[in-house]
Amino acid sequence: MSRPFALQRFLPNLLQHIAFQLTSNSTVLFQENIVVDSASKTVSVRLAEWATTCRVADLPSDVTVYAKRLILDSLGLQIRGSTLRHVQPQRRLVERSCSLPEATITGTGVRTTTSSAAYVNGTFAASMEFDDCHMLPWHAGSIMVPTSLAVVEANGGPGEDVLLGTVVGHQVVSLLGTVVSRPLLARGWHAPRAMGPFGAAAATAAILRATPTTLANAFGIAAGDASGPMEYDRTGGEVKRQYTGSAARAGIEAVQLASDGVTGPLTIFEGPSGLFRLMADVSDVAAMDAEWDKWHIVDTFFRLNPGVGTVLPALQVVSDIMAEHPIDWRRITAINVGLPPFAVGHGGHITQPTDSLGAHFSLTFALALRLITGGSAPANYLDPQLWVDPDVRAVGSKVRPYAMEFASDAPLLSADVRIIMDNGRSYGGLQYGFRGHTSQPATDEDIEAKFRANADGVIPEASIDEVICLVRDIENLSDIRTLTKLLGPV
Repeated sequence: MSRPFALQRFLPNLLQHIAFQLTSNSTVLFQENIVVDSASKTVSVRLAEWATTCRVADLPSDVTVYAKRLILDSLGLQIRGSTLRHVQPQRRLVERSCSLPEATITGTGVRTTTSSAAYVNGTFAASMEFDDCHMLPWHAGSIMVPTSLAVVEANGGPGEDVLLGTVVGHQVVSLLGTVVSRPLLARGWHAPRAMGPFGAAAATAAILRATPTTLANAFGIAAGDASGPMEYDRTGGEVKRQYTGSAARAGIEAVQLASDGVTGPLTIFEGPSGLFRLMADVSDVAAMDAEWDKWHIVDTFFRLNPGVGTVLPALQVVSDIMAEHPIDWRRITAINVGLPPFAVGHGGHITQPTDSLGAHFSLTFALALRLITGGSAPANYLDPQLWVDPDVRAVGSKVRPYAMEFASDAPLLSADVRIIMDNGRSYGGLQYGFRGHTSQPATDEDIEAKFRANADGVIPEASIDEVICLVRDIENLSDIRTLTKLLGPV
C-alpha cells in the first residue's frame, strides 16, 4: 500500500527534464532580452542540486547540535502555542476542512494533511515572538521544523530525516538571505514569509529524495506565495503569527505540485522579473557564492525572553541594572534608548499595544513591564489588562528611543540605555546582543529549561522528559511517530 504524500513515486515529465538540462549545461539561453549563461547555472538549479543530494552523514557535529536545539525549542513553542487564544482561528480553519489524517497538529492530537499540519504548527511556533532568530533567514526554525516533522510523519520516516530537512531548509533560505535579507527588511518585507517557502520546499524535497528538477520547479511555484508586509510593526496585527506557517504550507504544496508535473521559471530568483529584483532591487548574487560553503544554522540565536529581537538588548540592560540597583519605577523621569536606525521602527513605533503582537513589538511596553513587575513572563504579554494598565502606560511614556551609530563590529541587535531618576541620578549600560544571542550563546540546558516551561501543563510531565530524550538522539529514532504521539494534550 502506498504511503500518503510519497512524492518519490512521481517521476518528473520529459519536458521538465529537458528544461532543467538546458539550464544545467553550457548552453546559452535567450529569454526576454537577457542571456543566462548556464555554465554557471541558475540560482534555483544550484540550490536544488545541493539540497536534494545532501544527506545526514554530510552534516558536521556542531550543525546537528544546533538543529536539535531548534527542534526542541520549536516543539516547546508549538505546544504552548496550541493553548493560546489568538492563534486558534488558524487551527479552526484547518479542522473545519475535510482532510486526510497524515500529520499531527501539536498539542491537540488532531491529524490533518501534511501541509495543513505544518501551517498550524508553524503558526503555533511563532505565536509568542519567542522563537529562534538568525540575521539571514530570521525565524527559520518556525518554518523548517514544522515542515520537516509533518512531511516525515506523513511518510512514517525516521528522525534523521527531520534533522536533514531542518538543516537543508535552513541552509537554502540562509543562502537566499545573503542576497536579500537586509534589502527585504529595509523595504518592509518579512524575510521568513518572503523567502521561507523556498526553505520549506527544499526541506520537503530533501526528505522525500525528490529530483533536482522537481525542486527547481517547486522554487518557481513557491514564488507565488512569497509575501509578508511588515506593517504590523507599526499598528499591530496578529496575522503576523501565521507568516511562518504559511511559508511552511506553501513550500510543501509547491513540491507536491512540481511532483505532479507543474513547472516554474528556473530563473525565478535572478531573472529580470525574478524575486531578487522585484522584492529587494538586487541582482548580484556574489554574496551567495561567498557564503555557499558555510553551515549557517550555527549562527542561530535563541530568545530566552519573549519579544521582538530589537527590544531584547535594551531589556537586557534594564534587567542588569535592576539586578544591581533598587530602581523605584515611580521615580523614573526618562528612559533614553539608543538603537540602530532600523530598530527604532521595528520595535519603537508601537507605544500602546492593542493586541499581543503589539505588546511583543513594543519597546515601551517591554521595558515598563520589566521595571514594574521585575520580569518578562510570557503570559504578561498576552494579558489585555496589562496593555492598558495605567502604571505600565505611565512608565512606557518615559521611554524615548532614538537612532544612534554603534561600533562597526557591533551586532545589529544592540542598545545603549540610560535611566534617569527624579533626583538626577542615572543608570545605564551598553549592550551588544543579549543572553541567547550568538554573542552570549544559549546552552542545551537553556533550551531544555525553556522547553519544559512551555510544555508544562499542556502535555503530561512524563512526555516532556521523553520528548527531550528523543530529540537528543533523534538521528537514531526509527519512526518519528514515536515522537509526534507524545505531543498531544494532557
